[in-house]
Amino acid sequence: MAKVGQFIHRVKESVSQAFTTSYGSDKKITINLNQIDDGANSSIVRRSAVYSGNIQLIRIKGTVSGSATQVTLKGYTDDGGNDLLLPASVGTLEPSVDGTNHSVVFRVNAYHAAETSSIYLFCKTNTGTFTASEVLITWFE
Repeated sequence: MAKVGQFIHRVKESVSQAFTTSYGSDKKITINLNQIDDGANSSIVRRSAVYSGNIQLIRIKGTVSGSATQVTLKGYTDDGGNDLLLPASVGTLEPSVDGTNHSVVFRVNAYHAAETSSIYLFCKTNTGTFTASEVLITWFE
């Protein structure tokens, strides 16, 4: 029997990428949307590289230097940044309660299907540097 209903997934990865005031082909985060993290285990949703689903939320957590207060995010389906999937969106960096980290969250709502399950997130700051340490993406099928 086939699956019935709506299934929510999340991808949560540790990263290390510094973003400054300009985009660059070397300043990106690569995410495999089919690599699911359920909090206890990590598994593949589909054995093939094909992806289809609705991307809902992107949260990027990290540290700030040089007074960065905003991040602009764009998402592409290729690592060169030529095939736009998510247009530029600006988000405010919000500090954690203890002030050690900052996070920015983007509400996406993008239905997407492709022959590959990877997306590439390119970011830039309004000033200073934001060094990403974790990315969380939620999506449903």
